[in-house]
Amino acid sequence: MKTIRALLAAALLLAVLFFGFLAASPYITFHRIKQAADAEDLQALSTYVDYPALRENLKAHMLTAVGAKLDAEQDNPLASLGRAIATSAAEKMIDALITPENIALAIASGQLLQSKTLGTPDAAPTKDDINNYTASWQDWSHILVHKKGENTGYIFRRSAPLGWEWKLAAVKME
Repeated sequence: MKTIRALLAAALLLAVLFFGFLAASPYITFHRIKQAADAEDLQALSTYVDYPALRENLKAHMLTAVGAKLDAEQDNPLASLGRAIATSAAEKMIDALITPENIALAIASGQLLQSKTLGTPDAAPTKDDINNYTASWQDWSHILVHKKGENTGYIFRRSAPLGWEWKLAAVKME
């Protein structure tokens, strides 16, 4: 009877440790990203980005914005031509800009934290600014890193349902 209790207690302890580590894993990843950025290790930073997913996400944002502007000019006969050109240009531009080197440089320099919706375009964030960011769980496999009090930010996705690796997969701009 004592061995069964000991085995159950050990199994429960292992389960708590396992799920605790899974819950802590995004914060471990964010710490590693910060260390790599501080060390300006572009290769290490690059491993924390899901480039195909990020490209698709940014293309969708850009095409939505372009589509909204062109939809406002439906009476313009050149709007459909403009949509085709804008779609092609947007896809090529995103593919050219979202490279491991550019994203790693943007993270390391703090430029990734700057945009019209994601921070101020005037000044790069300081180390104190980084402390103004928080993480909000979206679901078991997605976490949103954002400035406190804001709903825009960076979506990290878990690599597997029970995995502990996280990668930047999307940008939330609302």
